Amino acid sequence: MPWKDGLKDRWPGVRTHLVMSLRTVRDALVWLVPYLMVSSFFFVSSSIFSLFIGDKDLADKAFVLASAVQRLTPFAVTGAVSAMLAIQWRLSRPPVIFLNLAYIALGHTGFSDDATPRT
Repeated sequence: MPWKDGLKDRWPGVRTHLVMSLRTVRDALVWLVPYLMVSSFFFVSSSIFSLFIGDKDLADKAFVLASAVQRLTPFAVTGAVSAMLAIQWRLSRPPVIFLNLAYIALGHTGFSDDATPRT
């Protein structure tokens, strides 16, 4: 591929750093598999309770749990990627994770789902 040769000629270290960053993101996403399994369990159980068992209250509770887990997904992804990047860069994990989670929390409050105006 011609773009690969141009990348090697222009920036020799870019490919190495890009591969390491993508590997770090991949490793971080592997840590999210149990989280995603729990989230999908609540969604599937909500559907089963409403369709097959017919228990509306239990289905609503399972859906509320699934929605709560879904709202925490950006924070879980940020925490996992931050931890893996801190390991890669040989930094202390808790400060890096807390800094990135605070950044996401500030952005999340600015884009809330609320339609009510803030005073």
